[in-house]
Amino acid sequence: MAGGTLNTPPRGNDLLYLLYMLGVTVQFNGVRVFKTILVAIDHPPAADRIIAAVQSLRLPHDSHIILAHVIAANDRSLDRAADQPQSQGGELIYGQIEAQLQSYQAQLSGSSQIEIVMGDPAEEILRLANIHSSELIVLGSRGLTGVARIVQQSVSSQIVADATCSVFVVKALPTYSDPKSLVSD
Repeated sequence: MAGGTLNTPPRGNDLLYLLYMLGVTVQFNGVRVFKTILVAIDHPPAADRIIAAVQSLRLPHDSHIILAHVIAANDRSLDRAADQPQSQGGELIYGQIEAQLQSYQAQLSGSSQIEIVMGDPAEEILRLANIHSSELIVLGSRGLTGVARIVQQSVSSQIVADATCSVFVVKALPTYSDPKSLVSD
């Protein structure tokens, strides 16, 4: 994909403005403009931090945000109890996720849509980014380090490694198992 830089506000007859309107990545005053952003949302409170990060971006008025949630194929919350009707379990979970995404969608200005898919989180996020020709992926990090990052398969690390577009990872808040670790001697 081509790119260019504008040091003045775009005008209707500028070639770079035309490229921008055609979806070509352009920079205004040295700042990269992202028109299509895929925002991978998991569960609160991480989702709240991700939405706050997206709101802090200076996005053009015509940018489009895709709020995506991937239901992991191995998500045990989808297993249905024997005494439940077979269609109720999945529809209930889907409805809760959709309601959560709609509440985040209401907080965003501009154009947005919701995508809820099932599968491997990293693969599905990358697939959605490719389908929508996203120029930026925003997602959270669980804060895994060392061996845990490898054993528990860090989705954010895999996305950073495999994405064909820019990736913005919102770090998790640090967790402290020992309150004494917060106090210095």
